[in-house]
Amino acid sequence: MHEPRALARTLLLALPLTACAVEGQNADQRGFFTGIGAAVTGADVRNVQRLEATAQQSELEARLAQRRQESAAQAASLSSRQVSAAERRLAAVQRDIARNRATLARLRQELQAGTPRAAEANRLEQELSALERERRAAAAQASADEVQRVEERSRALDAEVRRFGAM
Repeated sequence: MHEPRALARTLLLALPLTACAVEGQNADQRGFFTGIGAAVTGADVRNVQRLEATAQQSELEARLAQRRQESAAQAASLSSRQVSAAERRLAAVQRDIARNRATLARLRQELQAGTPRAAEANRLEQELSALERERRAAAAQASADEVQRVEERSRALDAEVRRFGAM
């Protein structure tokens, strides 16, 4: 008769000891008494809650990583389009420089050396060479502001060459 009570007391005394060992332990890795201790102390519920919280955190981090990746892809695409646009604009400047050089070469043939117009043609040729260097620097930087500055300078120099040719 005393045996069931003795067994119950033994179980009650063993529960706190087994509960300490249960935290963080998978249910399939423990014995009968440890399992009972986990059920009575709520360790299984806490383990499940901890695992669910970890899974939710991992899912959140995965979604954030996906958003960062999508944002980086969009930024790369935008940057690629901007670089392509800058390259097209600088190619147009290069064509303008080549056209202006051809115009100056044609006009030089008509001029006599040592005249004020020949000196102006030399100055314009030097300006075109400087513009070419600026165009190459802008191409290396791929800065929208620098490309715009080179385009503006090209338009101004183009107007000067046209005025020179009209004289």
